Amino acid sequence: MEQNERKTNTVAIMIAVFITLTDIIGMVLVFFGLDDFLILDAITSPIIAVYSISRKGGGWYNIVAGLLELIPYVGALPIRTIGFFLSLKGSPDKSQTPGADQDIKIKKPKGTIAAPQTSK
Repeated sequence: MEQNERKTNTVAIMIAVFITLTDIIGMVLVFFGLDDFLILDAITSPIIAVYSISRKGGGWYNIVAGLLELIPYVGALPIRTIGFFLSLKGSPDKSQTPGADQDIKIKKPKGTIAAPQTSK
């Protein structure tokens, strides 16, 4: 179990570094009066979407951050990085179904049905 958690944390760190770098590139471009024409958003959005789907949680932070990135000049702020970090903090990394931690006991049936016997 610890090995799986470590892989997930490593992937999250790598994605966080990537998103931070793309946000820094976007801020530098805006500082020089240039625009990336949503190219950086097109690169980072699929990566964040796949990671959110695989985690089964925290997607709303990323959706709101992605929509805010589309607003001109507001998208130059590190909104996507903040949204990604909030999604990591917002929902646990354990993808359990609700009630999975409860002990559910399954009773054996009272009667059995005999399988038909074939003779050769």
